[in-house]
This record gives sequence, structure tokens and C-alpha cells, in this order.
Amino acid sequence: MKIRKLTAMLLAGAMAVSGTSMTAMAAEVGKVTVEDGLDCDMTDMTIAFIYQDLETEFWVEAYNWAMANMKAAGATIIEYNANQDVNKQLEDVMDACAQNVDAILCVPQDSDAAVTSAQAANESDVPIAFINRIPSDMESVNSIACQADNEAIAQGAMEYCMAQAAARAEETGEKINIIDMVGDLGDVNAVAREQGFQNAIAQYKDQVGEVYTVKTDWDANTALANLQTVLQKDTNIQVLCCGSDFLYPQIQSALEEVGLWKTRDEEGHVFMCAVDGDSGAAALMDKGYVDATGVQDVYNECKLCIEALVKAVEEGNTQPNELLIDEGLAQTAESMKTDRSAMWGFQVLDAK
Repeated sequence: MKIRKLTAMLLAGAMAVSGTSMTAMAAEVGKVTVEDGLDCDMTDMTIAFIYQDLETEFWVEAYNWAMANMKAAGATIIEYNANQDVNKQLEDVMDACAQNVDAILCVPQDSDAAVTSAQAANESDVPIAFINRIPSDMESVNSIACQADNEAIAQGAMEYCMAQAAARAEETGEKINIIDMVGDLGDVNAVAREQGFQNAIAQYKDQVGEVYTVKTDWDANTALANLQTVLQKDTNIQVLCCGSDFLYPQIQSALEEVGLWKTRDEEGHVFMCAVDGDSGAAALMDKGYVDATGVQDVYNECKLCIEALVKAVEEGNTQPNELLIDEGLAQTAESMKTDRSAMWGFQVLDAK
């Protein structure tokens, strides 16, 4: 109930219309590939690209796509890596403003960091855009922010897993026991994904047995330790959902220890899903270990943010205020047979 309330508050804040309105715009799904470029000219434009780090494939792909295409469009780029340090990221934003950049493209450390970064940019009249994470308080700052519909894509992936588990449960008479690996709930993306998972679980409440919540805090060691603790108590698990693909190595390790790492063609397979859509998840879907993925369109999110920044600079708008929605999709073991490339991880995997 607390999660549902928080999600509603975040969405309400993001979509609130006040003196300066936040415009929501839906992104096209499956329209941007790694080969696509920008539909804008950045000649004579200096942009600061400030990011938290490159610790996951999602951010590596975002970095590579954005850097290559901004350079191709003629931009001069000043690059900053905050190395997951909130204070350093704020210093980076302030330094970029002091250098009189035309705009700032930012991957914020978290939603609160986005607020302080936007405040600094607003004070210097420098337009700023955030990829994938929106400020926790959208009403107090002006920014371009792009975010996936995390609740919808997580729900879609989990619905597929629950449907498969329910069909099997009807044959065996077993209850559906679930492991729910929750991200850092200080991150609005994690909150929305958890709500999506819970929405799907609620549809099968009469068939659900135990639901074990595994706290991850987006940390691999924490996730592994807490998952192992649950599996020491109960190995009768039918479904596992996780807030992010990057934790699959830890999931594999823990499930292998108790004999639960099995493909969908094997007896005792645990139906699994997570969110992001990286090549690791794609490979595991190919092999039959993972059944569904909530996909964020990383290339589309970069494209939307950059083109919105260029538009703001061209119009002389130093305080742009837009919420760009990446609708994403749920890729499943069935849909990947006909629409494989809609998931960016399959594009990366197939290019290797």
C-alpha cells in the first residue's frame, strides 16, 4: 500500500500543471536502433555530458550512443564522470555552467540529485535534460526529463511469468511462491517497477502462496546475500522478479547453489523476469533461463533528451520543462520470436 501511494504521488508530481507546465510526450516504441542518428544540427553548440558512472550496460549503451551521435551532429562535448558521487555531480554541473555551455545532458545519480542539479542549472539559465531518471520534486525545478513507463513494463513482464506459473499450478495443484527482488526504493524507477510487479501478482492472489521480498539496494553483494538467505529457508519457488537485469549473475549463482537454475524446458524451472533489456538478459532469454523482460528503449531516451535540448537552445529557452515518456515494452519468450530487435539488448547481442 505504501508503494502504491508513493508511485501515485511521484506521477502526480511529475504531471502536475502549475505556473510553468510540465508537458508529457509519449515516445515512439521500437523506432530507434543503435544505428539511428539525431534529427538535429548541433554545429556551434557546446554541451556538457554529465553522468553518474558507466557501471551497467544500459549506461554504457546510453553513453556510446549519445557521444557518437552528438559528435556526428557537430557538437562540442565537455564530459564529466561523477563516479557515483552526488557532491561531485553537483560540482560538475556548476563547473559546466561556469564554462557557459549551451546545455547539459545528465544521467543523475538519483532522483534527489536531479533536483539539486536542475536547481544549479536553472540559476545559471542553462537548459538541462535528464536521461532515465526524473527529479524527485518536479514542481520546484525546470528540466527536460525522460523516463520509461517502469510500472507498465514491469507489470507486462511479470504478467507473462505469472500466467505461465498459473498454468503450471493448475496442473500440479501447487501454490505460486514468489521471490521479489526490490531495488533501492529511494529511486523512483525502483518504486514504479515494484508497483508493476505487485499489480501482476495481485491478479493471481488466489493462487499465490508465499511472496519473499529480497532487498537489493541496487548492490550486487547485498542482493546475493539476501537471496541466499531466502533460498536457505525455501527452495519451492515458482517465480522470481527483479528490478534490474544487472543482477542476473547473482541470481544465477544463488539458484545454481540450490539446483533451481533451469531452462523453461526443464522440470522445476523458475519463471523469471527483470527490467532494463540488456544483452545479458537477451542471452538468458535465448537460452531459456529468463522468460520476460521489461524493456527501456535506451537509444530512444537519449535521442528524445538531446533533440529536446537542441530545440530549447534554438528557441532561446533556458528553462525548458518537459516530461518525455518512453513507453517501452515487455519482451517475452513468445514475442521475441517475431519482434526480437525491439529489445535493445538483442541488438547488442546480435551485433557481437
